[in-house]
Amino acid sequence: MALPSKETLRLIQWLASRNEEQLLVLAKRRGLSAAQVGSLTAAATQLLDARSLAQTLDALSRDALGALGSLAEGASPEGLAELTELGLVDARENPALPLISPEQLASLAQRGTKDKAPSLKGCPPWSEEALGKQATVVASVLCELGDVIDALARHPQPATRQGSVSVTGLKALVEILGEGYNIAALVDIGVDSGLLHLSSTHVSASASALAWRESGPEEQWHHIAVSWWTALPPWVQRVVRDNPHAHWDSDLPDLISFWYPRLKAGEILETATARASMLGVIASGSPTPWGQALFAPGGSPDLGRYLPSPVPGVYASEDFTLLAPGPLSLDHRLILDRIAHRELGGLVPRYRLTSRSVLRALHGGIAAKDLVPLLQAASQTPLPSGMVHLITDTCRLAGDIELSSTRNGTTITLTRPELRQELLADPSLGPLSLRELDDRTLVTRLPVERVHDILLGARHMAMITGEDAIYQPAEERVALGTIGPDPLEDAVRSLAASITKAASQGVPPWLGSVLEVAIAAKVALEIEVDMPGGTSVSLIMEPRSLAGGRLRGVELRNSMEKTVPISAIRSATPWSPPAER
Repeated sequence: MALPSKETLRLIQWLASRNEEQLLVLAKRRGLSAAQVGSLTAAATQLLDARSLAQTLDALSRDALGALGSLAEGASPEGLAELTELGLVDARENPALPLISPEQLASLAQRGTKDKAPSLKGCPPWSEEALGKQATVVASVLCELGDVIDALARHPQPATRQGSVSVTGLKALVEILGEGYNIAALVDIGVDSGLLHLSSTHVSASASALAWRESGPEEQWHHIAVSWWTALPPWVQRVVRDNPHAHWDSDLPDLISFWYPRLKAGEILETATARASMLGVIASGSPTPWGQALFAPGGSPDLGRYLPSPVPGVYASEDFTLLAPGPLSLDHRLILDRIAHRELGGLVPRYRLTSRSVLRALHGGIAAKDLVPLLQAASQTPLPSGMVHLITDTCRLAGDIELSSTRNGTTITLTRPELRQELLADPSLGPLSLRELDDRTLVTRLPVERVHDILLGARHMAMITGEDAIYQPAEERVALGTIGPDPLEDAVRSLAASITKAASQGVPPWLGSVLEVAIAAKVALEIEVDMPGGTSVSLIMEPRSLAGGRLRGVELRNSMEKTVPISAIRSATPWSPPAER
């Protein structure tokens, strides 16, 4: 084990001075995992890791680099908030102390850059027509994302260890949704905005996706756009926020190169630009008005007035299809999603009315008498007689067989006695093991949901009554993933609690970690100990063990073993013999 440096022990002490919120910001900005914040020692070790530190220093702005350079020269620069947030500077001291080694400070000499920020080339003005076209693109992406969410709600797909949909899952989604979807990107958007849940094995819709699906397009866009924006690296946010009219292709790379001279931003910026284009934040590199509003704190995107107006409804055809000639209103889309089966998604969807979709609507809580009026309200043409008859016939047939759950299984109640023999004679119903109670009642030990699925598979429509009346057939059931607590937040909360507990017991919160590191590495410490009467004494000790609230070690000046109460220790810093200093 390498000897801990002064920076390691100093960083442990500084970490112990931070509150839970500050520790969480530090962990997120420095990319720490839950395991790496399990203790002050683990966190300090990772923060000083050469690779982690290099990535952090490379992402510093020219102002922050200049401030660090001034600290190296003994000056007291202002504007140290970012450096403190990143765990690079201890601003409690005056002058502030760098939390990295002098060698690392010396390596921060800025590359030759221009002294003046590059001038903006700017963006061409937007026309109303161009904004309308771009808003239509946004509406289309929202519809496609909704289609992907619906598909994953009913058919969760396997995920890879890298946190994406597997190749098998992508092929399955293409089968469900059809061609023309950028499924991988849409899934990424859904996961990043919390609408999809990505577990270690599967991708599925999250509980919050239901509310999102029932929101208007402007609210839907705002949700996913804000999620994308807040997840961007701070350096992207800062440059874009300070230059909201900058062109993302011609201006932004030069601006980032100037303000972050050590940063290699090409790949990250390329990914961010592609996602911004897909979300309609920019178009051909130019920020849209609603994109510029997104960049400003508290901005109010004016997307609604550019979105395409919804059509009065669908066209109902004799072949049982319901075709939308344009975007549907939220009310019409919800009606059609409940009563019909969506065959094509996107901005111009196509639905088909089937007996199964009608049965699904009945089980979903829509009364039989309301089905025709609701569907007619969503259509701008009269419903063909065939559609009306399909709905009425399905409702009648479904009412002939009623299912109710019992303690021992399911009771099947028939409206017509002749149905009893029809069900008993059907070989496809063998798994039910039906038994007769009377000429209109059959029973089975299987649960009501299983009975319904078997009957439906054998083309016998049935209705579930009682407490289980709100029901969906197997192929329509929604499986929602639950997003559990963030492991990193839990780990930081636990670390902050341990710091608070130590402080409440009168022990410096950092002390235990510093002593553990020193004992393991056999490093001598210069320890300041409070004595009775308000005095203090300085000891040079090589710590050996820590137990029972006391530190045992060898006092080097007198080569004697000594024990010191931990509660009396007020400071502990690395010590080395004068010849090695």
